[in-house]
Amino acid sequence: MMKNQVVVVGGGFTGLVNAYLLEETDLFEEHGSVGFPPHCTGLVSLRFVNTLGSIAKDNILNEYKHIVVKDLNSRDLIILRVGKIFRLAREKLEKDLLKEAIDKGSRIYTRSKVVDLDLVSSNSKICLKIRAEDHYETRCYDKNDLIIIADGVLGELSKRFIERSRKDLVTGIQIIARINSFSEDMDTIYVFVDRNIFPNFFGWLIPISSNKVIVGGGFPLDSRANIRFRYFLHRLERNSLLRNYMINKIYGGLITRSLSTHHVYGNIVVAGDAAGLTKAFTGGGLYPSLYQAIAIKESFEKISDVEEFRNIYYTYMRGFLRELILQRFVTYRIINFGVENFV
Repeated sequence: MMKNQVVVVGGGFTGLVNAYLLEETDLFEEHGSVGFPPHCTGLVSLRFVNTLGSIAKDNILNEYKHIVVKDLNSRDLIILRVGKIFRLAREKLEKDLLKEAIDKGSRIYTRSKVVDLDLVSSNSKICLKIRAEDHYETRCYDKNDLIIIADGVLGELSKRFIERSRKDLVTGIQIIARINSFSEDMDTIYVFVDRNIFPNFFGWLIPISSNKVIVGGGFPLDSRANIRFRYFLHRLERNSLLRNYMINKIYGGLITRSLSTHHVYGNIVVAGDAAGLTKAFTGGGLYPSLYQAIAIKESFEKISDVEEFRNIYYTYMRGFLRELILQRFVTYRIINFGVENFV
């Protein structure tokens, strides 16, 4: 095993789970705390919970057994029995990962945004330029140290390595709404697709209590996303799926459908959403990020030189990357030809 430093850029789930698994890392987060900004439903599979273990089990809020795919006329297109899907307390999960990472020796630098990196060939160093609260500083690491860039879909640093296009981005908008009562099944997640109304659209409704639901949607990246979301809410209300609601909270972010299968550059790994490692249909990135973090850990522990890392890492990731590519093919078919013409 190579005894070198691991540096993580970004303190979202991807960065934190890498710090948690790899131990004794330097982690740089631009915000004042982790678990910010909130933009995720926190839905995960049983596979995710079993893989991450007790730290995931301690944060389970809800459990679901079915997924019903509907159109916006409220017709059922597919009914899936999925075993178990869980909703996690996402922000608390990240804070728990932070605590565990610190307990394992990681050093966390908040309000510290890495804005640039530079390979200094004269002394075999890689140097990070960091913008702190009121000043800039430079930290240099050995050329064999591992740099994990987990700065998200809009990350400026990862854009140096991963080419992104606006057409691959989707605007995700989500609300937590209070209602009088939820009359549908509490153990069911409702997913909506309707290419006749919105091209490239998907939406969801997730009951979290008898009088509270999460409603969200993914829309083309343009100025009409908010109008489309309001129309989506109107259709749900008209079909009696969302009656007499009051919005408690609204939030969102960008979802990427672009997968970069090549995201290792020497001793630099682009991770999580920044590399497009998400589930194509929903944009969910928790399990792909966890799987990648385990692959990074297993690869890093086996090598004696950073030059070996790339080959061992892709040996771990090859099958999973194929799975993500297949998901993108299925998503393309559903969006362009409809669920009823795919199954």
